[in-house]
Amino acid sequence: MPRETRGLAAIGLCFALIFLGVHVAAAMAVTSLVGISILISANASLTSIGTTTIDVVSDQTWSVVPLFTWMGLIVVASGFAEDLYRAAYRWIGHLPGGLASASTVACAGLSSIVGDTLSGVYSMGSIALPQMRAYGYDMKLATASIACAATIGVMIPPSLAFIVYGMITEVSIGKLFMAGILPGILFTIILVSLITIRAKLNPALAPRGEVSTWDERKQASARVWPIILLMLLVLGGIYTGIVTPNEAGGLGVFGALVIAAAMRRLTWATLWHSIERTLLLSAGIIVIFMFATAFSRFIAISGLTQQLADLIIGLELGKYQLIGAILLFYVLIGMFMNALPALVLTVPLFFPVAMSAGFDPIWFGVVVVIMVELGVVTPPIGVNVFAIATMAKDVSMYDVFRGVFPFWIAFVILIGLIVIFPQISLFLPSLM
Repeated sequence: MPRETRGLAAIGLCFALIFLGVHVAAAMAVTSLVGISILISANASLTSIGTTTIDVVSDQTWSVVPLFTWMGLIVVASGFAEDLYRAAYRWIGHLPGGLASASTVACAGLSSIVGDTLSGVYSMGSIALPQMRAYGYDMKLATASIACAATIGVMIPPSLAFIVYGMITEVSIGKLFMAGILPGILFTIILVSLITIRAKLNPALAPRGEVSTWDERKQASARVWPIILLMLLVLGGIYTGIVTPNEAGGLGVFGALVIAAAMRRLTWATLWHSIERTLLLSAGIIVIFMFATAFSRFIAISGLTQQLADLIIGLELGKYQLIGAILLFYVLIGMFMNALPALVLTVPLFFPVAMSAGFDPIWFGVVVVIMVELGVVTPPIGVNVFAIATMAKDVSMYDVFRGVFPFWIAFVILIGLIVIFPQISLFLPSLM
């Protein structure tokens, strides 16, 4: 049996294990051990796992994960998410669909501090859902708007997805962070526009909130300035090159602690809980990446990526046809796999192919991260949908998915614009 065929069979084993419920890290570890044992020897497979473990845990670049995770958890635990929502509500709550739009804008603001999507779902779900329910919002729209708005968290830095992509591909994490800013802002505008249009066409879906006075707007805005300053400190430091992403994470943690303490929102219980959650989340991500690195080595040894690249070149596909095929694959895999596992499993396979086709590695990273995040609102798994349905209690996952369906238009528009106009994601990195 040719080496490439054995490699493909091993990858099939990995997917089968994941679909059977085996944790993605364990599935990749088993696949790497079995695959390298078949291709070379059992000793070589054990050596590969051992050296991979040492390489990953000794890489100081990984300190960026716990630092940004801790910063985000401090901000969420200290109640700043509610401040962001209140400020957005005061300014746009009176517009058609204003409460849903306010939660979308607040998610965008929270994304500049928190690098994942579930934090946005849980924060905005606990804050905005009761208010939208009180105003008589259609709960399919209310829950779906939060589930989709939370995906902004992977675009606006600091994004854990960009960190993982950068670690796998050795692309600058700082440039990836900058590349996600404009797509994140654009996606926020598209979502708000879609909510507004739907509310205007059918006002019963999303009634207007109360008109706030200028004093109320000023007071609400004053409470979010510390978060804005923290965001500027972190992103500004990376953009100007004054600090590395790791150093920016350290500054972010220090700034979040100082702000939370100064506003009397930091307690020992809050601090300990944030540390505990940081350790659990960071350890999980690093373990996944550790075995993903071994999996990448196995794929390289099998020669599968080179064979795939040769096959695609032989088909003489145009760039748009190739990226269309890759996007379709991510839609399918997103139906059965969460974002980070999908990222670590597929990027080692598709990145070399994309580079051989002449795609920009930063642009490709933005496209891939958006596509894996589409999976969190795609049936049958859709972790964001599951989370918000659990919080709403009286809204089934089926109803939330029905509410999400119109918002897929926003993802299609965003991806279409980034594919047609790559500078949307490449402009800011080009200035660094």
